[in-house]
Amino acid sequence: MSNLTNSPFAELYASKLQDKMDESMAFASLWDNVSSWASNRFVNIPQYTASASIMQDYVEVGGANYSFGDSGDNRVAEGNLRFELISHQTKPITVTSLEDSITNYDKHGGTIRNTISGLVEFKGKSLLFQAGKDVAAAKTILTSGGLTSAGPDGTPRSAMTFNDFVSLGLAFDEDNVSEDGRFIVLPARMYADLISDPQIQKADELGTGEAPIATGVVMKINGINIMKKNTVLQLSGNTDGGDAVDPFTDLSAQGYHGAIAFVRDAVAYATTPVEVFENTGDAKKYGDEFSSQIFGSANAARTDGKGIYIVAQG
Repeated sequence: MSNLTNSPFAELYASKLQDKMDESMAFASLWDNVSSWASNRFVNIPQYTASASIMQDYVEVGGANYSFGDSGDNRVAEGNLRFELISHQTKPITVTSLEDSITNYDKHGGTIRNTISGLVEFKGKSLLFQAGKDVAAAKTILTSGGLTSAGPDGTPRSAMTFNDFVSLGLAFDEDNVSEDGRFIVLPARMYADLISDPQIQKADELGTGEAPIATGVVMKINGINIMKKNTVLQLSGNTDGGDAVDPFTDLSAQGYHGAIAFVRDAVAYATTPVEVFENTGDAKKYGDEFSSQIFGSANAARTDGKGIYIVAQG
């Protein structure tokens, strides 16, 4: 088996994969792409996260006078954001002819489109899991509606309501993050609950409804742009990001759906170009064989985790 990244089949596969990622993972366009910092499966980003003290007429809040000497200055140590890239592969698939897969539309759909959709779905879930798994309990908001929703296992859970967007907006405000560029990625179940809330249905009448913007946003509430995916986070509990379950494990027994909210560029992510491998004319396979691999992961862009929140079913 050889890596033929520049072969016609590999180029077609890689281009279709990128198109599908752009379509299904629109949320990543709102994150900070740090792929250029990736090396040997790790991302290392030097950074400063502290803020300078503010003075008025050379006096700090609380009455401390600036000394105009070295003792009055602050020295900020350089930090380092480090996270590991996770790999996903497709198991080898055998087809009669890879060349035929390019030129024949029906076979193209069978050998390429379905494989790409599966790989992108898992990579998207993995990025969301990596982004949310370290969110602290203090940054976790529970839905507060009636028990009319359902968790992944079918257990009745609290529905998401307009009031939960009020709580989320307050969390953004208390962190003093930008008013512009606030987003939430909602799983389909929580989105369905939300649009059933009478307060949301009357949003325009109340003066809180806002027109959606481009790039995958389906609604905007309380200044927060809403994006939707089939699943975002599946949680074993609902206290913090540590309850999130890796999407590559069995998710059938998880009890809570979760959403991720963030301010633009609060999440850093990195991916590598897709690698396509093919083995042509294999006598034992009676055809051609191909597989693919892609590396990628996500993490809070700041070492203090500021600007990322989880909204979990209550």
